[in-house]
Amino acid sequence: MRDRPLVVLAVCAAMAVLYWAQEVFIPIVLSILISDAVWVIWETLLAVPMLVAMKACCDHVDRLKPVGELLGK
Repeated sequence: MRDRPLVVLAVCAAMAVLYWAQEVFIPIVLSILISDAVWVIWETLLAVPMLVAMKACCDHVDRLKPVGELLGK
């Protein structure tokens, strides 16, 4: 009989966690996974121009010239 309040509290806590997972956690994880899948396509298209711009900037800044050399000649 003494443990009944603890059991009720544990069940309520478990229900709250499951409700949170259903309403908050799962949609956030799904949105991250979907946006990551979409970003892979854009990343492929933008990687080369971004690296070219980065190399151009590194070639013109004296402290970053070694990085520009690592990116290519």
